[in-house]
Amino acid sequence: MAESTTQRTAGSAPKVQLSCEMCRQRKVKCDKLSPCTNCQRLGAVCIPVERARLPRGRFRKSKAAHRVPESDSADATDELKGRMERLEGLICTLMQDNGAAANTIVPAMADAGILPSPCNTESRSDLPWPVGNDVRDGGGLVAQKPSAYLGNSFWEGLMHVQNRPLRNLTDQRHDGATFAPYDILVHGLTGRALLSPLCSTTEPWATPQLQQHLCHVFLSQVDPVFKILHQPSLRAFLIEGKPYLHYDAHRPAPEALRCAVYYTAACSITEDQWPPAIGASRASIIARYQRETEAALVRAEFVTSDDLTVLQAFVLSLIGARSQDRSRRAWTMLSMAVRVAQALSLHVPDPPFLITAFEQEMRRRLWGAIGLLDVQASLDRASEPMILRSWLELHAPLNVSDDDIPFGHEIVPAESDSFTDSTFTLMISKAQCAVRSLTEPGSQYMHIRQACVADFQQTASQLLRNCQPDAVPFHWYTLQVADYIAASMQLIALRPLQRTPDFTPPHVSGSNLLRLSVDILQKTETLHSDPRGHPWRWFEGIFVPWHALAVAIAELCGCEDAALIERYWDTVEGAFERFGGLVADEKEGMLWKPMERLMGRARAKRDTLRVVFTPESASAQSQSPFLPVMTPDQNQHQRGMGLAITPCSSTSGSIGVEPWANVPTVWDEVDFGDVGIDQLSWTNYQDFMEDMQR
Repeated sequence: MAESTTQRTAGSAPKVQLSCEMCRQRKVKCDKLSPCTNCQRLGAVCIPVERARLPRGRFRKSKAAHRVPESDSADATDELKGRMERLEGLICTLMQDNGAAANTIVPAMADAGILPSPCNTESRSDLPWPVGNDVRDGGGLVAQKPSAYLGNSFWEGLMHVQNRPLRNLTDQRHDGATFAPYDILVHGLTGRALLSPLCSTTEPWATPQLQQHLCHVFLSQVDPVFKILHQPSLRAFLIEGKPYLHYDAHRPAPEALRCAVYYTAACSITEDQWPPAIGASRASIIARYQRETEAALVRAEFVTSDDLTVLQAFVLSLIGARSQDRSRRAWTMLSMAVRVAQALSLHVPDPPFLITAFEQEMRRRLWGAIGLLDVQASLDRASEPMILRSWLELHAPLNVSDDDIPFGHEIVPAESDSFTDSTFTLMISKAQCAVRSLTEPGSQYMHIRQACVADFQQTASQLLRNCQPDAVPFHWYTLQVADYIAASMQLIALRPLQRTPDFTPPHVSGSNLLRLSVDILQKTETLHSDPRGHPWRWFEGIFVPWHALAVAIAELCGCEDAALIERYWDTVEGAFERFGGLVADEKEGMLWKPMERLMGRARAKRDTLRVVFTPESASAQSQSPFLPVMTPDQNQHQRGMGLAITPCSSTSGSIGVEPWANVPTVWDEVDFGDVGIDQLSWTNYQDFMEDMQR
């Protein structure tokens, strides 16, 4: 009798009803019906869970001695496989780095099939790299001198892996959520695994000569247009080898900043500027420093760190990533920078702790830079900004140079009337606040939108009153950017960036809206091609004027003048071809597909009108194809109606009180009392916006 009972199989044993899968995941009490009441109420599929009744009495010990739960067996097998894979990765790395030394130590293991042979190590390139004892040099991680023996770092890494106990999946399920390590988080956000610290300063990317060159590039090409650091302190740290601010040597925060500076500087160099003496391609150097920066941010724990320098490094890595990657990865990671900044109270004018004047200025600069990336992301993807306008207007940076506020300075310096290191940043800060005002839901009234543009022009006029564009190339670049922003804001005021059902634009007479949008495209080409703006051309490439291109194409679709279409066609088509690879998600994204369909309608319109277009009608308007036609009644407006800025044009040494001589204006041609007359072009633009948001 006892023997027959012992031989009963688990399948014939009575079943015990457990909580269903849904109730177990939601951690609620299950009534164990089939289906349970909770799943019925939620409309979910109830998956019952059963197990064999546990043995009792005298059969318990004999059953327990022979029974091996299937789940425990599977868990142990999976854990064992994972350990073996990590062990293989550790020794494969050793075999790759130490060559013959490793082959003399572990040949028997490879022959026995425990480890993969050297010829198969390439197939294991996806395994995680081990982190051993490393020495930092020049911002990179450098391994200690290779040895012919398996050193302490190998065995420490191996024991760290093997000493972890087997995980019980049942306990893990009920113990709550676990937090992913930072390396897994960065791998998920960037799509790249963290690199190995086993490198050498003899590699091209780690040479002191390249790092010195990248530091100078950052100070001349990145720092002027993206001002978040203190240049004298950075120069002392990277060029003179002094400690950065108050940090000790080899701290994670300054090391992360060092890598981010090198990475952003490499991203700002074009192929034409890349020095051939480096010995490596631009793409390989950028990829290497990107992974170096990601690894340094992981070591600095950038997600939970309260260090302002770590956040500065993270923001620098974001702008570098955006200049190279058109996907939404940088857009998604920007939200992390916003939340970390809020955790540091950067959005509060007076934080609830004591800070020096130097720290206050660095905080303001960093918060303004995050706001700039935020508005760039919203423009790039036609989405709403995350940061409120009031958070930026309350504490803008001061118009001071870096020399006016040394490290540790506790007295707030007086603002300067001249062109300082922060003038460009202040102008951009005012511009992004104006753009936020134009995109707010309550700004559907034209007088409010016009006031936003006028407010920006007034502020920029005060900042640029001592600008010397003929003497200083960066002053010339700043003036061109101010002109471009002022023209773009007028266009945004008349053609919103997002679909607004309650907004109906006023009538703009003639082809002035077309001329305004084409003028913006011409200014973009000037910034891109003029040699005076080459050092900062990378920054201009981040802000793609797709909005001006869309308005220009929509206006062409509604234009009945064949000669006018031919005059502006080359400019519009050239911008269309160039912007396709620069917009968000490139030509496969949600922005460019509607643009292609709108361009197809414009081409069809042009082909239709070309049937009646003759060379005589074109010669009647024999001006330059980049300049608008001026009738006698429009001569009084000739100053503002679309005069293009060419590379050979020049401005006086000081722009005086009238900085907008080359800025187009349409306000004189707007009939604010007549709404909805030019319905065709407005309808074309509305169709484009609706198509983009589908």
